[in-house]
Order: sequence, then structure tokens, then C-alpha cells
Amino acid sequence: MMRSLGVSYASYYNIKYSHEGHVFQDRFLSMTVCDEKYLCGCLRYIHNNPVSAGICPREEYRWSSYRDYLEDRGIADRDDIIAYFGNLEAFIKFSQSDDSEDYMDCELPSDKMRMAQKIINEELGHEFNNGFIVKKYAKEDRDKVLRRLRKEGYSIKQIELLTGVSKRIIQRA
Repeated sequence: MMRSLGVSYASYYNIKYSHEGHVFQDRFLSMTVCDEKYLCGCLRYIHNNPVSAGICPREEYRWSSYRDYLEDRGIADRDDIIAYFGNLEAFIKFSQSDDSEDYMDCELPSDKMRMAQKIINEELGHEFNNGFIVKKYAKEDRDKVLRRLRKEGYSIKQIELLTGVSKRIIQRA
């Protein structure tokens, strides 16, 4: 659905503004939410986006679910999240904190992430600090990195989180 929406909008935009080429840098990316820590980090990140971007306070941003958690307007299924924190006040306190803990490290301690990045850099022959670059390489190079990460003991889920490459491609590499 997101791909179709992106292609339709890009066509509209290119025609309307006489633009040529890509409108969006990369395609839509989705990743599995693998545990509570990651879910909480994602919620905080999403709810704080309008604040970080200088648009408005999180509770005034109409395109976020944050107000649904505050007001229970029946749009977001908030019960499990509120229960996880114990009460609404604890959820609000968590959401408003500026704890910079990396929400992307699901099941990966920082030393294991650094080691994975070193492996990726060795296999690609370049110095990168972003594993997502792997998906942009040719199939042979990408698969070489994926096989090496598997050989080094990384799970498919961990490789998926590190590289943005889908589970199916990792399994076939």
C-alpha cells in the first residue's frame, strides 16, 4: 500500500511541478517490533517527532496517536501500553523524558552492534556507520555481508534490524 501511495504521489508531484526523477529518497521501510523495550522506544520516538522537528508540542500534533493515549478517543488501542507503564501518568512521564537510549538496539548490546558494523565495513571495503547501506549494494555484495553476519552468530531478526534487509532475503542469502 505504501509503495502504491508513494508512486501515485510522486507521479502527481512530478507532473504538477514539472519535476523529473525521484521525489522520495528511499522506499517505505517497516521493521518488526520485537519486544517491549523496542516498542516503548518507538512510541517515544514517534510521539516526540513533532517536538524534535519544532512543529508543535506532542499533545497538539493531530497526526500522532499521543492524544489518543491522553484522551482515550477510541482510535488507538492504548490499554496494553498504559498497563505496561502502570498508569497514564507514568506513560506521560516516559513519553516526555529525553532519555536518549537508542530505541534501535532491540536484542543487540552496543558492543555486538559495533562488531556487526565492523563486519559490514570489512565485507564492503568501506567505512560506514549505518548498516542500512547494505540493502543498497549489489546482490552479491549484500549476500556476502548477510552470510558473514549469520556465520558470526547474529540472528535473522538482529540482521534485519541492523541492515533493513527483509527476513526472506536474509534466509536466502
